[in-house]
Amino acid sequence: MNKIKVVHIVPMLSPGGAERVAVHIVRGLNRQRYEPSSFHHGAARMRPRQFAYGAGIEVRYLGKHPGFDYRVYPRLHHVLKYYRPDIVHTHLHVLRYALPVLLLLKGMSVLHTVHNLAKREIEPRARWIQRYALNHGVVPVAVAQEVAVSVERLYEFNGAA
Repeated sequence: MNKIKVVHIVPMLSPGGAERVAVHIVRGLNRQRYEPSSFHHGAARMRPRQFAYGAGIEVRYLGKHPGFDYRVYPRLHHVLKYYRPDIVHTHLHVLRYALPVLLLLKGMSVLHTVHNLAKREIEPRARWIQRYALNHGVVPVAVAQEVAVSVERLYEFNGAA
């Protein structure tokens, strides 16, 4: 049986709450069914062995600099094209970088975890990207019922998981 390739994309490995949730999701995947990997925009702020060593998780860093960094698009395109995951799971504000690449590559299921109330997750000028994504096949996953309700209200979307 072929394993399902799952890529989690997070801004960075850091001791923050959302990052820890992503780490626990990746580490908790059944290795008999899934082949997990994790891509990070910036440098690691958590010792990689805490995250991946001994857990069979491939970790890649995309070398993003603070603020908007257009170089993430071709880097992410390259690693996703090479790795060809079945599922891409984004966290926090990385959907704005992942969505254009995912639209080009096609054929991957996409989940996006909303870790905070929707109005606090990303700045207002980038919300159109979230709205477009959620209304065009990206499946939102909310960490709490209140978060799910906020996603439905802000993005006029029904059905946050």
